[in-house]
Amino acid sequence: MLGLRKTRTGFGLEAQDVPGPGPVGPGQVRIQMEAVGICGSDVHAYEWADGYDFMVPHLPVTMGREFPAG
Repeated sequence: MLGLRKTRTGFGLEAQDVPGPGPVGPGQVRIQMEAVGICGSDVHAYEWADGYDFMVPHLPVTMGREFPAG
């Protein structure tokens, strides 16, 4: 699937192919997204605003509403 990724410090993101979700377990479903949005945190990471250095140890990070901290 196509994902926007923060691959390095500084301004910008990269569009990259990223693996989709793994197999789902019993009682779970997989949905196909037709449209997504961005939140303010994504914009700040894109611009590399002050305070976003916490992401450095986790790069590259696929952007989304919530991104893993570890």
